Amino acid sequence: MIAFLLTVMLLTGTDKEVSKVISAEACSCGEEGMIAVAKTIQNRSEAWDKTYLEVVTQKNQYFGYTASNKEELYSQCGTISDSVLLRLKNLPDITKGALYFRLPNEPVRAWHKTKTVTICGMDFYK
Repeated sequence: MIAFLLTVMLLTGTDKEVSKVISAEACSCGEEGMIAVAKTIQNRSEAWDKTYLEVVTQKNQYFGYTASNKEELYSQCGTISDSVLLRLKNLPDITKGALYFRLPNEPVRAWHKTKTVTICGMDFYK
């Protein structure tokens, strides 16, 4: 309970919005899936010199940003996604540098160049 309260107190504003996207994208995959999604946000942020919020709000990039059930998923998984976001810079990149990910039912696009890993059924790409 104390860890949850500390996490809630530390994340505000834009960080909270990014955490909601992480939850919406990978709540069903647990912490590992959320770390993987968060790493794509971090990798894009570093590659494109953008903030995490700028990355997740780019048009047609992260479905979780506009998902109608984003708040519900955050209420279920927010403690984990908040924790992941707070620790992100200290976590190893389990995506091996991926900038993108897709679900098996989504088409492969031109920007899905080199597949790096599959985590929780999601394919990650550089």
